[in-house]
Amino acid sequence: MEQAQHNSQHERKPRRDLFPRPACILEAAQSSRSHPLALELLIFAAVFLCCAMIQGVILAIPSCMYMLRSEAFQSALALLMESGDTAAYMQAVMDVMFNLPAWLQILNLFGTLFVIVGLLLYCARIEKRSLRSMGLSAKGAAGEYLFGLLAGLALFVAAILLCLITGTLKIGGVSEDFSFLNILLFFLAYLVQGMSEEILCRGYLMISVARRQSLPVAILVSSLVFAALHLANNGLTPLAFFNLFLFGVVMAVYVVKRGNLWGAAAIHSAWNFAQGNLFGVAVSGTSPADSVFVSTLSERGAMINGGAFGLEGGLAVTLVLVAAVLLLVFKLPPKADFQRAAQ
Repeated sequence: MEQAQHNSQHERKPRRDLFPRPACILEAAQSSRSHPLALELLIFAAVFLCCAMIQGVILAIPSCMYMLRSEAFQSALALLMESGDTAAYMQAVMDVMFNLPAWLQILNLFGTLFVIVGLLLYCARIEKRSLRSMGLSAKGAAGEYLFGLLAGLALFVAAILLCLITGTLKIGGVSEDFSFLNILLFFLAYLVQGMSEEILCRGYLMISVARRQSLPVAILVSSLVFAALHLANNGLTPLAFFNLFLFGVVMAVYVVKRGNLWGAAAIHSAWNFAQGNLFGVAVSGTSPADSVFVSTLSERGAMINGGAFGLEGGLAVTLVLVAAVLLLVFKLPPKADFQRAAQ
């Protein structure tokens, strides 16, 4: 019996950690059973697909109604019926999906709330994990979140400045027809969307993997999965995939260093909102329906500004994210109270 307990404790104590483990990971390891990495990923895939299906079913009606009324979709359908060109039809459908009107983009972003609810219910009911074990401790949440919003905005502005300096992006001024109500709704919707992806990839997946694996493995796995979730996005390139992976690393290290999910969720939301609805740049291949500023990307500077995929597909974002990783790893000390808990 004593030997079995010793083996269980040894199994849950990964090696080769870069920094002290925050209390959220320690609590997750104590409150629920860890699994081998392959099984952990299979469980993650099943949970994610269930949540995505629920979200998809609920949003299917308004999305289908818009698609059927879309002139681009009707033209593509007519082309398919006449020529049988399936590839052209699918490309047209993708173009419609990534150029939705403001109301439907906002609705889809708010729809990620179902992913949040599904993940929280699964972790609470099946894995018996608390909110704290997912990085959602109430202590200091407001301050962490507000700082994260500013940090996310600053990170993206840094990428914008690199594009301006290299002449690969021009800001033409304030959009003449932007809707303040739409911008406000987009901001609120991105708060939900950013939180959903952080709970999914960091609060759930990374912390679950870290129960048995080392922190570097948990960070790398969760970041690769995060990037892979964008494989179907319009205009994805190898550099864009690498940048998405880097963004995941930045978020994962930030969660580990701060000991909670609030700041990372805020950074994620502010980054996406600033990209699409502040500066008018495509968000991971999705064109914004409304923005405060009008930005023009130089076609010859696509390697720097990311081209059709948005800044996330260019070297400007690569430089910003690499700098962010280095600063987080070597300059940001672990949060004191979580450091004590880890020790």
